[in-house]
Amino acid sequence: MLSSALAMSDLVTLEVGFVSGAGRDEAAELFWVADNGNGAETRYTEVAQGQTISQETFPGHCWLLRGKASGEVLGRFVAQDRPAVQPHEV
Repeated sequence: MLSSALAMSDLVTLEVGFVSGAGRDEAAELFWVADNGNGAETRYTEVAQGQTISQETFPGHCWLLRGKASGEVLGRFVAQDRPAVQPHEV
């Protein structure tokens, strides 16, 4: 049985659209940032320019969108309690 902290109903969805790499990046990578104090990044997926991806997560979780070629942070997102779907465009 899942605790209330891990209940599936607590999940929200980040919709991350990669509109432009500013001429440096044709693709980006989405990373989850650990909240255990060390800030370790875990790669989840690649996002092509012009593509939008959906990522389920828990409120309070931090995500980074990094340019695949440049490694530059293109966007930083912290999931909120509401709305259930949270659109972001970079």
